[in-house]
Amino acid sequence: MSYLDCLTGAYNRCYLEKEIHILNTKKDLPIGIIFYDLDNLKTTNDAIGHEFGDKLIVRFFNILKDTFTKNSVIARTGGDEFIVIIKDVPLNKVKALFAILNESICKQNKHNRELQVKVSIGYSFSETSIGVTKQFINIADKNMYKNKQSK
Repeated sequence: MSYLDCLTGAYNRCYLEKEIHILNTKKDLPIGIIFYDLDNLKTTNDAIGHEFGDKLIVRFFNILKDTFTKNSVIARTGGDEFIVIIKDVPLNKVKALFAILNESICKQNKHNRELQVKVSIGYSFSETSIGVTKQFINIADKNMYKNKQSK
């Protein structure tokens, strides 16, 4: 329970920090890191209500969960932010999963006009994790903010 977000069932920041420590110091694997930030959640909460905002958060987590494999850690790091760490896969697999996720979001929005999921996304990839995991998390985070600012 202490490692799970109570709203979504995603891993929480505490679990994420444990995984980052292992990847950064003990387990050397290729890693793909994808940061997500739901767009305009504060505006949605203020205009429609927090219950609707919570539905958006849960819907987006379910899309993440349906997209990423058992080699992935999906964590909710803040109110509207998620990070996915994809372990032990090549860059082309990370890119393929990224494309599948974007397709799933489009499909969800096409079939559910009332609950539109809009996200800003940034990713990074490293062939190795030891000593660089935090650096590549920061790169993915910066890329997500670049994506958000470009909208």
